[in-house]
Amino acid sequence: MLINERLHRLFPGVFLALAVTSASVAAGAVLHAMLPGTKNIISPTLLAIVFGCFLRSVFTIPSRFHPGITWGIKTVLRAGIVLMGIRLSIISIFKIGTFAIGLVTLCIIVAVAVAISIARWTGISNRLAVLIAAGTSICGVSAILSVAPAVEADEEEVSYAVAIITLVGLTATLVYPYLVEMVLGLGVIQAGYFIGTSVHDTSQVTATGLMYNQLWNHATEAGVTGLDIALTTKLVRNTFMIFVIPFMTVWFRLKTAKAAEKTKMNLLSVLPLFVAGYLGMGLIRTLGDLLFTQHPLWAEAQHLVTSVSSWLIMIAVASIGLSTDFGKLRLRGVRPLLTGIFTSMAIGMISFVFLRFWGS
Repeated sequence: MLINERLHRLFPGVFLALAVTSASVAAGAVLHAMLPGTKNIISPTLLAIVFGCFLRSVFTIPSRFHPGITWGIKTVLRAGIVLMGIRLSIISIFKIGTFAIGLVTLCIIVAVAVAISIARWTGISNRLAVLIAAGTSICGVSAILSVAPAVEADEEEVSYAVAIITLVGLTATLVYPYLVEMVLGLGVIQAGYFIGTSVHDTSQVTATGLMYNQLWNHATEAGVTGLDIALTTKLVRNTFMIFVIPFMTVWFRLKTAKAAEKTKMNLLSVLPLFVAGYLGMGLIRTLGDLLFTQHPLWAEAQHLVTSVSSWLIMIAVASIGLSTDFGKLRLRGVRPLLTGIFTSMAIGMISFVFLRFWGS
């Protein structure tokens, strides 16, 4: 009975997101057939974001759709990420992740320093500065929601920080797949690391990497794509939550003369546990390559899992568009928004410079 009630509650929102995704895939196919030159201009993931945001902006989405849309952003996205792990062996994951650790550390240090400095210059509150720093440096909305209770942020500050990260991250999602190829001239490996370090939320990184794959269809000789590298880098970045969030919490309490208070934070609650699922799929890929490498069904199984993963990710992306409310940006004026924009630009610049000169 409880399962039926839950399905009944989730179905409208999930069905709407699936409808937006299906319309995006169909529209992309029609555009590519009618205008072949659009293949490297428009991807189904891009259309899913645009269609979702359009519906959210033009129409009032009834409350009965909200639970399913939220479920799509969280659960469906994580399921897609876990299944995407089938594309890489566990050895490849650790190779990519080992290089990512240094680059991620550098980007996080720059992001926190720049966010706090600009916040001081613009005069926004320490609480809002910490929320923006957490969102831009680690993993977007998840980091904001994790650090908010520790710095005693109110609902308006949290909503504003989430809106900033959503707007800046969605802008990066729409621009970076073209930027890395047409302007920055990054190879597939460098592009993956750039996307994984400079786009904020896990959902946004996943969407950006998938768009990059759909637009340019690049891969290394071993078959590793920009999405593979971007996603692995982002998951490495997510694990830094257990270090950066306590640091920013202590910084806030020192700035507000509350250093003596105990910080109530359950670190286990901020650990991205779906990372373990991603690694588990990499392990399955490794064992499968060892045991069934000559069996044609193994290749078909990998292709099936990857296809399902791509659809799940696009459904989650459509859910993000359907939930995006840009009206929240009017709450506190332009100064916090500028803090988020300049911090994001600083991360992108340091990532690009590092990859251009030392990333070969």
